[in-house]
Amino acid sequence: MKDKPTPQEILDCPTYKKALKEYYKLPEVTDDIWYFDGIQHLVYWAQHEVDLVDEGERTDYEGNCDVSNASMKKLKAFITKWRGIKATGEK
Repeated sequence: MKDKPTPQEILDCPTYKKALKEYYKLPEVTDDIWYFDGIQHLVYWAQHEVDLVDEGERTDYEGNCDVSNASMKKLKAFITKWRGIKATGEK
């Protein structure tokens, strides 16, 4: 996905603002969101972190997962809640 500024219409959407506020409270996700296209891009990044754990790519030097079960639950809850919901102006 090519980086681009997020349209103001999305940034001004109350639903996007709510999702973004919840996203910022998540563990493990990137906070570099200047190029995010809306709620589904937030969901994408949360899912990306879950996928990294599932693929065994989030381990410490001893091979143990470095993402807690509590963090995984928060990520998955966010994904479930926001999957399919779009902000005003989101494609």
